Amino acid sequence: MAIGAAAFALRFLVPTASIAAQAVRNQKIDLNGGIKLIISETIKSPVSWLRYIFMNRDDYNENSREILVHEMAHIRHRHSIDLMPGKVTNPTIVRSAGDALDEEAIRVVNALPDFTPGRQKGQPVAVSFVMPVKFAL
Repeated sequence: MAIGAAAFALRFLVPTASIAAQAVRNQKIDLNGGIKLIISETIKSPVSWLRYIFMNRDDYNENSREILVHEMAHIRHRHSIDLMPGKVTNPTIVRSAGDALDEEAIRVVNALPDFTPGRQKGQPVAVSFVMPVKFAL
């Protein structure tokens, strides 16, 4: 269990540290609601994290409006862990079947193998979707 926790921490902390460093060293633009847009030369595809939206200069110049609408939706829904495309992150229950079954559904979804991530402009991106879980009792 300790090895699993250490592996998870490493897979989470490395991308998080990289994103935090981007927030410190790149151009910042204040948006509504305390959200900051970070323009970076090294970000390949747009991502939101806490109250920050990161995008590269080309995306900012070409289609920032559409990207900002999308990423602000992530911030509103508190999807702050879009750092690891292909990984199951932040599973939530849409319709409860009771506490015990909800916990089991989340455990099973978290145990799924990595998915093939979606792609945008050839780069892997996080994708949200609803996965039905049926129980046989």
